[in-house]
Amino acid sequence: MIGSKSQTCSTLAFGVVLTLVIPALVFAGGQGEKEVTTGTLTQKTITVVYEDDGAKPWGDPDYPTMKLLAESGNVIIKPMPIPRKEMSAKMTTIIAGGNIPDLMYIRSVPNLMKEYGPKGLFVAVDEYFDRVPNFARRMETIPGRMEEYRRMFKATDGHIYAFPFIKDSRSIIATAPYIRSDILDYDVQQIETLDDLYEALKEIKEIKGNPPWIARPGTDLAAVLLERVARLYRIGIHVYWDTDEQKFNFGPYQSEYRSMIEFMRKAYAEEIFHPDIFTMADKQWEELMHNDGGYFTIDNFKINLENWEVILPPKINGVRGFASTLASTLNLGRYWVISAKTDALDNILQLVDYGYSEEFTHRWAFGVEGETYETTADGRHVAIIKPATDDDPRGIKHILDWYQQNGGGTARNCFLYEGEFYDGRFFKNNYLFEVADRLLKADALAEDTPGLTFTEDELDMKKTLETPITTYIDESVAGFVTGSKPLSDFDDFVTRLKKMGADDLMKIYDAAFARYVE
Repeated sequence: MIGSKSQTCSTLAFGVVLTLVIPALVFAGGQGEKEVTTGTLTQKTITVVYEDDGAKPWGDPDYPTMKLLAESGNVIIKPMPIPRKEMSAKMTTIIAGGNIPDLMYIRSVPNLMKEYGPKGLFVAVDEYFDRVPNFARRMETIPGRMEEYRRMFKATDGHIYAFPFIKDSRSIIATAPYIRSDILDYDVQQIETLDDLYEALKEIKEIKGNPPWIARPGTDLAAVLLERVARLYRIGIHVYWDTDEQKFNFGPYQSEYRSMIEFMRKAYAEEIFHPDIFTMADKQWEELMHNDGGYFTIDNFKINLENWEVILPPKINGVRGFASTLASTLNLGRYWVISAKTDALDNILQLVDYGYSEEFTHRWAFGVEGETYETTADGRHVAIIKPATDDDPRGIKHILDWYQQNGGGTARNCFLYEGEFYDGRFFKNNYLFEVADRLLKADALAEDTPGLTFTEDELDMKKTLETPITTYIDESVAGFVTGSKPLSDFDDFVTRLKKMGADDLMKIYDAAFARYVE
């Protein structure tokens, strides 16, 4: 296993979607002692870049926990929101301009820190680990996590230029197949093979008259529908980490790839797949799930809808497929960097350290005792769900307001995401945890992709090769599935990928992985 995977498995849990009707709920957790003091710092104004998800700005003083965070470093936070889709382009513009904001939360630009840190744009945070004891304690909670962090985040000059966003193993959101169990007159847990699943979906279609398999890929074909089907075959659509072979492989080169396309093509032609399977937006997907229009999907099983039941991924040729990837608690796509030009380094280090503290995490998750939660005799926390009254018309919104201002939305993109604190917090039973155990015991979770570091030359070549190859794969596979591209073209499809440089792309991954294991 790579990194600290064996430790993360034992504590896996999953996120939830809030519903409008929530009974009194119990969730676990413990309040830590305050672990950092603000000291005497001159107040500074710092500009903070963060991903804009349409919620209130990160650092809004109306957020109780954001106010605490600002006070911890004696700073005034000047937020600089950037929409996720624009993050990569905006980062390029910011760096080209040379005016780096004081603190930046970067998503989906994994090599930014490694590429520009050695050039003097960011603070080498490994030189200040003694100033962030709460961070050090967090890294030590899982054996091997610090070693994994150093291996993943280390730049070519040997320094580390980013603090990671830590996603506690219990908060990893996994996907799984789930089906409307009330339609069939037998236990859906008897669905064991891909043929069993197909026959069940055909039966549902005959009963209901609608295509049963729905998905919400939007415009990102490979990342959603295609990748989730590919995992059933224990492969990937593009370059992927092969859990079984412990190496990087290229999807189209695998023998299962054509079988997967043939299965999907059949499902599309026989209307097992919804006709909008490649274009279905979230709203349409949700409406179908809630309004008796869709009956099977592979998605985040965080919606415990009545009559929907998770099943194990079916076996193909006697081998159980993967439901999803068991993600690492660290992610190269989410991290914090500090500008080397900031005049508020002391303030920022103190703020960051408080962000990793138990006090901050607890307050962020639960709010204020007596107002948003009560503590039971056995030390567990029960959410206070206030009914609406003339004096306080918020009612249920009381606790939801706190959640949105602290644990959800933009504010959640902070320093740490504790599964114990959030997942199941508004959930009325242990269904998610039972599913997690079932998937783990069935070996139905793929190992996360190792966090590789590429040299500048490799990055340039990777960018040149990977973008056109990925685009060609996505378009071609969608064409094969919908029938607009004949299956007789499959061999030509693979041949063209070789001509486009797929073998050279794999050499880049192999070289980076060889350095990783060293």
